[in-house]
Amino acid sequence: ALADRLDTVVGCFGIGLSPTGTADPFGLRRAMLGVLRTLLDHNFDLVIGELVHIAYAGYGTGVLDVPLSDLQTKLAEFAAERLRGLMVDDGAPEIQRGRIDGRPSVERFPADVVRACLAAGNTRPIDVRRRAAALAGLDAATRAQVGEVFKRANNIASQAPAGEPTPPTGEVHPSEAALFEAYARFAACSSESAKSEDYAGQLREVATLAPVMHKYFTDIMVMCDDLELRNNRLKLMRSISERCSQVARLELLTEK
Repeated sequence: ALADRLDTVVGCFGIGLSPTGTADPFGLRRAMLGVLRTLLDHNFDLVIGELVHIAYAGYGTGVLDVPLSDLQTKLAEFAAERLRGLMVDDGAPEIQRGRIDGRPSVERFPADVVRACLAAGNTRPIDVRRRAAALAGLDAATRAQVGEVFKRANNIASQAPAGEPTPPTGEVHPSEAALFEAYARFAACSSESAKSEDYAGQLREVATLAPVMHKYFTDIMVMCDDLELRNNRLKLMRSISERCSQVARLELLTEK
């Protein structure tokens, strides 16, 4: 099933026959949905780009017009859009969700959860589902707080210089000391969780960090006049943001 559908999708895209608007005469959207359903239903942890590579190689040299790298990029985006549709809980009845001929339906999640997880990486559908399940496991209030503080942290982090943050010295505000201590614990725990892809564990740490960050933003002005202090605060924001974005783009949780 995978080979047949991938051959069709890669072959058509490879000669410029991709869907346009509502027109899809070769059923490529349906074929890609079939690929994704097969991966998810059978828990096949495969990478879309690698599957495209295999199907592309089957055509031989010079048969397809589109270079492999371009095709991998296009089909990764094409698959991500189909995956979003499969995973978002839109309130549709079960029969419309894909429980056909006894096959299990694809697990559904809130739209902002799916959006945040896809934005952090969408080439492994099984991995996207694992991350979405972990993020959806946080209660709605916690997700809202996480989204709020990480949107602010991510905006600030874009201005950060290179380098790792260092512990604050001298006369330090309690909220600043508390955030750096919480970050040190978070960094140690998240590194271990990342190795085992324990996304639920990583997000539990994020949920613990979020209220500390909220208090920090209330008490501390990151963009202060002291250049050295400001740069260290920016580095801290960037480091927090980068670690968390391996699971999901948490700032997108605040978008509707």
